[in-house]
Formats: sequence, structure tokens, C-alpha cells
Amino acid sequence: VKNSRVVETAGGLVIIAAGSASQLLNSVIKNTGSISANSVVNSGGQVFLQASALSNSGSITANGQQNGGSISLLADGIQLLSGSSIQARSSNGNGGTINIGANNVKVAPAGSIASQTPSFLASTVTLDSNSSIDASAGATGNGGTINILSALKATIAGVINAIGGTVAGNGGAILTGSQGSLEVLAGTSVNAGASNGKNGTWTLLNPTGLNVDTATANAISNALTTTNVTLTTNQTGCAYFG
Repeated sequence: VKNSRVVETAGGLVIIAAGSASQLLNSVIKNTGSISANSVVNSGGQVFLQASALSNSGSITANGQQNGGSISLLADGIQLLSGSSIQARSSNGNGGTINIGANNVKVAPAGSIASQTPSFLASTVTLDSNSSIDASAGATGNGGTINILSALKATIAGVINAIGGTVAGNGGAILTGSQGSLEVLAGTSVNAGASNGKNGTWTLLNPTGLNVDTATANAISNALTTTNVTLTTNQTGCAYFG
């Protein structure tokens, strides 16, 4: 499935699955255009994309006047290429939910993963340094939730925001993790802050151990100016991966 134009439903539901369940093994979704479930009156809608391989260099949005909507990108291999923009923002309410590589993610209040078996987990997720993901709140509201998870390797880059409301509201929750290798590239910007509320969280999750190189250390240092950062490597904290 290739989309280079506009797929739009105002505050509704967009589902793109490249083939039936039995055909997903060799299916591909490539979006270079715009996929939108925005609402200028109510909350944002839902966007659900599933295939064997998924790439995006266009925009996928579920923004809302009230609350942000939800976006799920599920594939064995996911690439957010240069120019990719994923948004579930709000104008006057809470930010939405963005799941990349996994669904049904439950985060405990402290930022750790609730013990469960994932119904889907990508093998690889790769973010380009010129990509952006945003689940921020509007004037009043809490930042949303962004989950980026993989089984073999997750490469984190670009700009990832779940910022609280400019007038009132707390920062959101950002989770980046892999059961195998988790890499944070130079120049990565993560912000779950709140100018008029409590700062949110960025959790880096890897049961095999995190390699905190210069790029990762710089990204964490920059994020700490606005965001609470947690590094989780033990099996208990990584119970999500089984």
C-alpha cells in the first residue's frame, strides 16, 4: 500500500492493513503523503496502520480541539524517515497516545512497565534524525503518551515531545525500549516537561543493559532540564518483555 496523497476523516477512524491477517507477512505500507484523523471541534480520532514493513516520510495526525487522538503503527520493521511527522496533539485538552512498534502498553505510575505479554512487538524500529513525534497538550491539559518498543533493535532520533499545557497541566510519558539493542543518536531531543505543572517522564528500557555513550548521555542531559529520566535494565522493570 502506497499513499502519496491525502487520507482524511475528521475525528474518525483510519485503518490501513496491507492485506488480510494471512497476507501481512510480506505486506508493505509506504506513506509519503498525509493521513489525518484530526478534529477541529472534538477529540482527535484514531489511526491504525499494520503491515510487515512500514515506512513514513509524510504526516500522520490525530490532533483534536479537545484531546489528542491515538495512533498505532505496527509492523515487523518500522522506519520513520526524514520528514516524518507523527502527531496526536490537542488544542485545549490532553495530548493523545502514540504507539510505535507495540500496542496495549500499560505504564505503571512510577514509569515502569506493567507485567503483561504484548499482543504485538516489532522486530526493529528506526527513527530518522529529521523525524518528529508529538503528543503534547494544548493550553490546559496533560501531555500524552508515546511508546516506542521493539524486540531486536530500536534506534531513537529526532524530536519526541509530550509537553504539558502552556497554562496548566503536567508533562506526559515517553517510553523508548528494546528487548535487544537500544540506541539513541546524537542530536535526539526528548521533552515531557510542563511550564505550569509537574514534569513528565522519559523511560529508557532494555533488559540486556544500556550502553550510555556520548550521544545517549547528551540526550539524557538535555532532557533532564525539563523531564524526569529513568533508565531501566533489570528484568523486573522490563517485565513487559516477558
